[in-house]
Amino acid sequence: MDGFTFSDYKNEIDQNRPVIIHVTGHIMLGVGYDTSTSPETILFHNTWDHNIHSMEWNGSYSGMDLWAVTCLTLSGDDITSSD
Repeated sequence: MDGFTFSDYKNEIDQNRPVIIHVTGHIMLGVGYDTSTSPETILFHNTWDHNIHSMEWNGSYSGMDLWAVTCLTLSGDDITSSD
């Protein structure tokens, strides 16, 4: 995946912004990373269970290749209170 780097992913996670991980045929929620491995590893919820899973950056998970990410920036203005 060219353009968006592991460093970019780390920055989004460190800023507490949601990162959607797109793999072939599925999407997952990025929740962290591990820099002690080589290559670097991303941590995510796969949406099929309540566990945290991992894969190498630019790798594959259960045979599904990483092909894109979506980064979200949420605004406090978007949150509605039900007082």
